Amino acid sequence: MAKLKAKAKRYTYADPELPGHYVRVQPNGARSFVVVARDPRGRQHWRTVGAPPMSIDDARDIARKVIRSIRKAPPDSFEGVASEWFKRHVVKRGLRSSADLERFLRANIIPVWSGRDFTSIKRNDVAKLLDRIEDENGARQANYALAIVRHLQLVCNSRRPL
Repeated sequence: MAKLKAKAKRYTYADPELPGHYVRVQPNGARSFVVVARDPRGRQHWRTVGAPPMSIDDARDIARKVIRSIRKAPPDSFEGVASEWFKRHVVKRGLRSSADLERFLRANIIPVWSGRDFTSIKRNDVAKLLDRIEDENGARQANYALAIVRHLQLVCNSRRPL
């Protein structure tokens, strides 16, 4: 590690013994141990696991644990995200329409997407849901569903817009 010299820009040097483990060298010469891994959704995560005087063996042990935890991170189900949103953004605000929102969610949206990962729901899925609601309940209810789904997506920090 002493052979890694500072350059004009930050760079990473791969650990030959552990895939996904790197030494990051800053322009000022500071070094740190970092890990890169993908979660079950395919998103890449970089985590700093330590810095010298930590030994490379200790850094590898920590890196293995961190990589394992990133790869096994459970996805959030739509039901879980919706109930958390309802608790944090509807009940907490004391909205007068909370009973209507809950009824609408439970009757029209949650049954369609129950058991699915929240981030797996795409535009096409939303369009199908809105078409179904419009056919069964009318355009006004479809607009109401879209407003709920959009707000859910915005406040829950989803990775892609609907």
